Amino acid sequence: FRLDPEACAFTARGVPGCSRCLDVCPTDALKPINGRIQIDPHLCQGFGSCASACPTGAIAYHQPDANTSGDYLFRLLKHYREAGGEVPRLLIAGENEREWVEAELTRLPANWLPVWVEESASLGIESWFAALAYGASAVRIALGEDAPASVRALVERELASAVVLLTGAGLAADRIALFNPDAKQDKPISCEPALALLDKPLKGDKREKLFAAFDALWQANEGSREPLAVPHGAPYGSVELKEADCTLCMGCVAVCPSRALHAVGHTPGLNFIE
Repeated sequence: FRLDPEACAFTARGVPGCSRCLDVCPTDALKPINGRIQIDPHLCQGFGSCASACPTGAIAYHQPDANTSGDYLFRLLKHYREAGGEVPRLLIAGENEREWVEAELTRLPANWLPVWVEESASLGIESWFAALAYGASAVRIALGEDAPASVRALVERELASAVVLLTGAGLAADRIALFNPDAKQDKPISCEPALALLDKPLKGDKREKLFAAFDALWQANEGSREPLAVPHGAPYGSVELKEADCTLCMGCVAVCPSRALHAVGHTPGLNFIE
């Protein structure tokens, strides 16, 4: 893994911030030491759920890195279409799920494309939306019964945010969901296929990729223009400033761990970068 302390929103000036990676790591490999997150390489098993949980991209896979994984999804879907395939459905599965997922694939139509990863949660919401923008009609995440409770909670939390974003982009909520081998997988996914077909892989950090994929889907599917009420605690949103009460003391700038709030140059003023 790569850890960028400057991008980490764990704490600033002693004020607690984000602890998502600490909450999700099933091996306790992440520890707060002197106000910073550190990874114990002897405990880390490379699951990758911490990278999906991190809202700023401070923790990321070193091999394969995010761009390599994203390029693979793009090429997989592009080559499938070029070979004459239609309505591809992406199935993300970890090594722990390989045995039972491979057994299920023998019963599924050929348009189910497996993507094997270290852990099912290692590809997060930005990858799910990128896959739709690359032409996938649906994304399914396989979680075995023995998946750690923290990992399952992470995936379910990310899915709750995905439902809101899908609806805002003009797509049905069942575009992205957990893989259920007992469901009738041959029934059509709502409103398939997706209309966005990007001609090159998305680049940038994880938030930039998510927003770019959402924008592409939103434009192609004539999404809503109403504000989206994301779940409580979701790492997206705005800051409401009561100007009458603000003294421009810059206290919020001093403690903001991700530098979303910052001063306006050398003059009194406050800026916010979502």
